[in-house]
Amino acid sequence: MKKFIFAVTILLAFCNIFADEVLDNSKNINSETTETSTTTENNTTETSTTTENNPKTEQEILEAKKVEEIKSILKWGVESQVIKIVSQLKENKKAGFSSEIENIYINTGNTKLKVLILDYFTAIENSCLYDDCIEKLKTYDNYNTEYMKAILNYVEKFIKNATEEEKKIFLDIILYGRDFAAQQTVKLIGNKKLENFSTKLYELFNDYAYKTSVKPEILKTLGKLNYLEAEEKIVETALSETKSKDFRFAAIDSLGEIGNDKAIKTLKKLLTNKDSYIRNRSLNALYNIKNINIDEIILSALKDNYWKIRMNALDKIENENLKQFEDVVLFKAKYDPEKNIQNKSIKVLGVIGGEKSEKYLVESFLNGGFSLKKRKLCLKSMKKFGYKNYVNKFTKIIEKEMRRDSRNRKLLDTIAFELTKIKEPELAPIYMQLLNSNIGLYQYYAMEGIKLNNLKIGRDEITKLSNIGNNNRLRNNKLKNLAKEILEKDKESQEVLE
Repeated sequence: MKKFIFAVTILLAFCNIFADEVLDNSKNINSETTETSTTTENNTTETSTTTENNPKTEQEILEAKKVEEIKSILKWGVESQVIKIVSQLKENKKAGFSSEIENIYINTGNTKLKVLILDYFTAIENSCLYDDCIEKLKTYDNYNTEYMKAILNYVEKFIKNATEEEKKIFLDIILYGRDFAAQQTVKLIGNKKLENFSTKLYELFNDYAYKTSVKPEILKTLGKLNYLEAEEKIVETALSETKSKDFRFAAIDSLGEIGNDKAIKTLKKLLTNKDSYIRNRSLNALYNIKNINIDEIILSALKDNYWKIRMNALDKIENENLKQFEDVVLFKAKYDPEKNIQNKSIKVLGVIGGEKSEKYLVESFLNGGFSLKKRKLCLKSMKKFGYKNYVNKFTKIIEKEMRRDSRNRKLLDTIAFELTKIKEPELAPIYMQLLNSNIGLYQYYAMEGIKLNNLKIGRDEITKLSNIGNNNRLRNNKLKNLAKEILEKDKESQEVLE
């Protein structure tokens, strides 16, 4: 018994000693944790201060993340991924990855990828591969058509005054390279106005042994270089009825580049040529000449028997907003024998037209006897003059069209679309008419017009639309979302006012 009591006493003593050690360790741990916590708080405070001094927006953070992802793909991605990324960068002309992409170009054996990279650097105007491309041109026969085209396009982008070495390379390609490479090199010379090649190119044009397929490009380039020693030959080729169209077209283009009195006289003469393609090409060449009175030429073209030439003239009037042709374009809209010319003329009136054009377009739109296509074109061209002056007329047409079967509301579809894509608050009655139609498509268009013009109308109906039940119908969901967007904007505006 005494031995048992002694053993228990010893055991309790050990337990007390162990407990004291655990307690001491616990205190130490707590002390260390407190110090760590204090340090962490200090670090957090410092970091917080730094972040406050240099705040990054969410957009900047996302952009930085995206950049890192792109760089990772360029570094470790398979070729299909790299091609996709470089294509996107080229399309968006996005710089900032030059070193990575240049490294890929140097190391890849994929010609398609090399071509894409050259096109990318051409798009972002980065000349980092210029010297490499010049070196490759020395061995021009080693590369396929697409790669050579990309190389030459790239060199053309950045070359200024050709060095003696570059001149020799270009001449070698013209003399001994494949036809397509020779053609593109000649074109490069013309586009960059490298006049030192003029005499040699003219010699090659007159050389019966030289490549026939390259000679039309030489004719164009001689015009771009304004090499007047060749003008007589160019005029002769343009007027020749025995030369192929390739040669005649090239000569006509060349005269358009030269643009002096002799060239203009020749081109005007060709406007009466029996070949409609020659007439059309000559018309385009005359358009290319600056400081020339084009009115007479356009009037002549508008009376040409070939409809494409009349269309060409209408394009010119539209693109340059030539208001002096309103009367003749009105005539074409009413009486031209070709429907496509009438329709094009209606479109042009929406660009150049004045009061007479507005009157014609409105009357034609209101005339139920005209074709649906013509009425729709007139409606679109009326946009130039504004729709607000015709609200009452529109509401009557909409009311009438609403009574039609849904398959026969094409005109109403166009009215609803066009009138809700323009900032004219005066169109509010039309928006309400469409909003109250109970037809989803027109209600959606109405809300677009209300939103665009910041109109505070139709909120009861818009609120109903915002509460449409969830379903799988895309149109209903779009209606609901747009309605909610308008109401949310109202709420934000109210909060600002308060």
